[in-house]
Amino acid sequence: MKSHSEYSDQEFLKAFQDCTLAEELFNHEAHLRLAWLQVTNGVEALAIQNVTVLLLKYTKHLGASDIFNLELTVAAVKLVAKLNSLDTYETFESFMNRNPRLMNDFKGLLKEHYQLDL
Repeated sequence: MKSHSEYSDQEFLKAFQDCTLAEELFNHEAHLRLAWLQVTNGVEALAIQNVTVLLLKYTKHLGASDIFNLELTVAAVKLVAKLNSLDTYETFESFMNRNPRLMNDFKGLLKEHYQLDL
């Protein structure tokens, strides 16, 4: 596969949970998709917990657990939850199309909402 978007939502989550998602597909957009899927499946606090656990497990599997940043993960999930609450989105693609700054100015967007040392 060339992109995580070739997976259905269920396949994508399973690949993350099983640590079978190819490393080259593990990019910023994949992080956002993971957050969005968790946010749309429940409450924000549970989404933060699930994303944290899944990212820690996956980065450990890759031998790259040092790249995990809890503060950034929590802020990102909260931001995705906030943006998701502003409208109804049927798909991750529609969410991203309506929120392009998540890809082209993520740090700026985070800094508008949270005091982070990025």
